[in-house]
Amino acid sequence: MISKEKILKISQTIKDFKALILKKFWVLSIYVILGAALGLFLASKSEKMFFAKTTFMLDGGKGGGSSPFSGLAKQFGIGGAGGADVITADKVVELIRAKRIVVGGLLMDATIDGKRDLLINHYLEKVIYRDSEKKPNVLFKRGEKLTFKQDSVLNVVYGQVLMSGFSSVASKKDGIITIKFNSNNEEIAIAFLQNTLSFLTSYFTTKSVEKEQKSVDLMTRKVDSILVELQLAESQMADMKDHSVGMSKAIGRLGEVKLTRKIKVLNVLYGEGIKNLEIARYSLMEKEVIFQTIDEARTPLAWEKLAKTKAVLIGGILAGLIGLLIIILKKQYNTIINA
Repeated sequence: MISKEKILKISQTIKDFKALILKKFWVLSIYVILGAALGLFLASKSEKMFFAKTTFMLDGGKGGGSSPFSGLAKQFGIGGAGGADVITADKVVELIRAKRIVVGGLLMDATIDGKRDLLINHYLEKVIYRDSEKKPNVLFKRGEKLTFKQDSVLNVVYGQVLMSGFSSVASKKDGIITIKFNSNNEEIAIAFLQNTLSFLTSYFTTKSVEKEQKSVDLMTRKVDSILVELQLAESQMADMKDHSVGMSKAIGRLGEVKLTRKIKVLNVLYGEGIKNLEIARYSLMEKEVIFQTIDEARTPLAWEKLAKTKAVLIGGILAGLIGLLIIILKKQYNTIINA
């Protein structure tokens, strides 16, 4: 139970606090007015912020056994032993924010304001240097090897992208993945998501079927080699029959028997090769489609601008709280000094 002395002490503290506020009312009012004015100024200078959103889902890797994504996931440190190697929507959410994917999308073409160029060049001009009279001093060209300076610029842009509302989330219910990006430029917001998803799909497809593609290429070479041997043997058989007309030598018959046996073996090998090649091609085709876009970001995008009323209220309240804290700390400091 709280004692009477404590109650009186608390009551006295509240009275002192009220007295302090009344005494410093005009000082607090100045803080609030300054904060509200700052909020109004920021609201008047604020730009429209466009919100782009794209949704898609996994649509590939249907076979059993090891996942076609496991090797790719390990490159990014995603996944572990056993079942953890199988890629999921949650792991794609982690992967899509990786530097390799984001930078890959930035280094793809995009049309902004009717001008076709690499997205990174548009981003530097329209976002990084939008309020500056200077123009970007680093430009990127298609297919060129990145310099140290260009790589440094990409690192800075990548960091800003992550802080600019670039997010990804997967639905626990149906595995649908949603990616979002905010920008002061509507076309860049849309192009960024389009390029990122395009690069992710291309990169995922190439890496996920890399093993199957190598198998198809190897089988194709073997089947072609067998076909060449078969055609050569058939040609030799036809030539031998042309030269053995009217002849009944045993040596000629022996050569014909050997060629006949060779042709039969090659026909069997060729037939099996064609069958295995078609199976490999089917497996490759089954795994090629990785992502299926559901809703793509399109104009007009939803946008928001800092409202003046909201900015004035937030600025005034924050400034008032800061002013109150300063007054209290100053009073405590004076109390300690005068004690």
